[in-house]
Formats: sequence, C-alpha cells, structure tokens
Amino acid sequence: MSTKTGIVTADLLNVRTESSIYASILCQLIKGTQINLHRKTGDWIELDMSSLQGYLNRNYTVLNATPQEERGGVEYGIVEADALNLRSGPGYEYQTVTIIPRGTALEILEEKPEWFFVQTRPLKGFLQTDLLVEVIGGAPTGSEFYLAVVNENLVNLRSGPGSDHPVIAVLAKDTQVHVQSSSSGWAKISTVVKQGYLRKEFVKLSTPASASGDSLMTATITTDRLALRNGPGDSFAALAFLSSGIQVKILDMTASWLRVQLLNQSGYASGNYIQEISGGTSNEIPAPGDPLKPPANELIP
Repeated sequence: MSTKTGIVTADLLNVRTESSIYASILCQLIKGTQINLHRKTGDWIELDMSSLQGYLNRNYTVLNATPQEERGGVEYGIVEADALNLRSGPGYEYQTVTIIPRGTALEILEEKPEWFFVQTRPLKGFLQTDLLVEVIGGAPTGSEFYLAVVNENLVNLRSGPGSDHPVIAVLAKDTQVHVQSSSSGWAKISTVVKQGYLRKEFVKLSTPASASGDSLMTATITTDRLALRNGPGDSFAALAFLSSGIQVKILDMTASWLRVQLLNQSGYASGNYIQEISGGTSNEIPAPGDPLKPPANELIP
C-alpha cells in the first residue's frame, strides 16, 4: 500500500523487530506520536521506523567509530573540546576563523601531521527575525540573500516558520547565517559553511551512517528505555523510549544532545492501537474493538 501516516492511540505501545509477541522490543511509542505506515501483516502494522526523529541525551549513547585504516570514502569527525579554535592554517600562529563548540560535526577534507583541514556542515531552517542582526556588506553583490549573525545564545532553529514547528538545531550566539527570505517575523536561513584547521587530538573520527554519506555518523543506545524527545532538553515531550543496543543515525549534535533518526528498518506494532490520519480511504487500521486485539502485554500500562 502507499505510504500513510498513523498516530498511536495507546499510552505506551511496543514496537517489535518482527510481527510476533516473542520478538525483541525495538522501542515503545508514546500516545500521540505520528509515524509512517508501510503495510498490514496479519494482526500487525509494519512501521517505517526511519520516519521517527527526535533528540537523545548524549550521556546514554556511544558514537560508532572505526580505526582510520578501515574507513573508506569521505571522513567525518566531531569536536571533543569545549571551545576549539578553527584556524586559517595548520598552526597556532594562524588567525582564528571561528570558535567551534563541543559536539560540532565536521567533514574532514585533508589530514596533516598534527592538524585536520575541515569543513562545517550547513543547516537549513527558520529563525525569528528579531534574533538576527544583518552584517552590512556581508553578502556578494547581486546575491539573493544577505548575511546575518544570531544575536542571542541557544536560539532554536525550526523546520518551519512558526514556534509550532519542531526544533532541528540550537544555534549559538554570533553564528553566521545566510538569510534567503523572511515573512511574518520568520526568516528562512542556512548556516554559513566554514573551512579551516583543527588540532587532531581534539577531533574524534567517526563512521558515516551510509555509503552515500547522507549522514555523518551513527550511535548506539547504551541504556534501557532512553527517551527520544521532540526537542533538545528534558523539558521536551517524549516521543518514544528506545531499547539498549538500538542504532540511530545522527542528524546533528550539541554538547549534550543528539538529533537522530532511527536507521532505515521496519518495526511492527499492534494495528489495534494505531489510527490512520492521512492517506488511503480508511480512517483506522483496524477499528478499536476489532477481534484482532493483541495480547495484553502488547499494551503496557
């Protein structure tokens, strides 16, 4: 069937690796969480787990890295110092281009004896216009965008123009951005890509999540029932609880939080507790009270 979206109607619902009550629990979804649906398999609904994104506390994950000689293709790394100078050349005598905070993800372009030549990744999203200050003359002549800097610390970058859209990253004060357009108090921006040199001992090499390089790295959950939240903080609502050993694809990171996506795999949950909210002609898969109601242990109190 075509891709549809469903919403969890149970307070806490097991998602398993196979369509069996004896299969391992992949995660537990919170009531109200939306997720893409693949197909119905008997009493079960197959879910697209890669459609589940959110934030994890970094203290309960481990980044997946391999020895340098085993890595192929593009190389990546993350900053492991609280504030690391990105310099214009491979030495302390070179000018500081910018200061990079702990947890920043980087693409490694070249390796020298004690330094990496790196490039930061661009982020795209929406910021409130009153949190930006234009840099006069900062954009090339004739360009469609203008250059600005963030004027407050820890500013939420959102996926859409409004505070009801999910937070996709948190930007530090003085972060440079390209403003592409603005409307109704919101600016569509992309962060400025920076290149420069970092000391190798402060950068942890990491493995891309896929051969295509569409994500920097993966991480593995190291504790049971780790909350996947809709924002980078304990005050944000939980979307799901992930089991120990589950691998996730890292989309972005800060010093304390990872924005992640579950790896492209299927999960299975009882169809009795998922209500279809888009696509197709049916409103529910299946309706509450259906005789296919699963065993009681599929709905956790």
